[in-house]
Amino acid sequence: MKVIDLDNTQLDHWVAKAEGIDVKYTHAGEFWRVMDEPTEIQWIPHKDWTQGGPIIEREGIGFYRAPSPDQPDYGDEPWIASDARDTFTYRGSTPLIAAMRVYVASKYGEDVPNQ
Repeated sequence: MKVIDLDNTQLDHWVAKAEGIDVKYTHAGEFWRVMDEPTEIQWIPHKDWTQGGPIIEREGIGFYRAPSPDQPDYGDEPWIASDARDTFTYRGSTPLIAAMRVYVASKYGEDVPNQ
């Protein structure tokens, strides 16, 4: 599946895999990270800056908001993120979504493995 086609839950799943984090999937369609038993926290790096922010900083992912005078209008995905080498660039409706797409692509390529 292409990284750009991952929904938010799938994106969170692949961020967890890339981070080596164990998560469990609930019947409500959410991921929960198992910490010290019995503590669990919801795993949502696509919208939680305390989870996605450190990844962005560590990986040197940059982002900006379009449109600007020299950028096309991206409609409902106005945020653009790229890795430090400009190898991967993705759009998203929020900076975190765009950045997590870049992170997953930097680990797995444009297509994540079938699983």
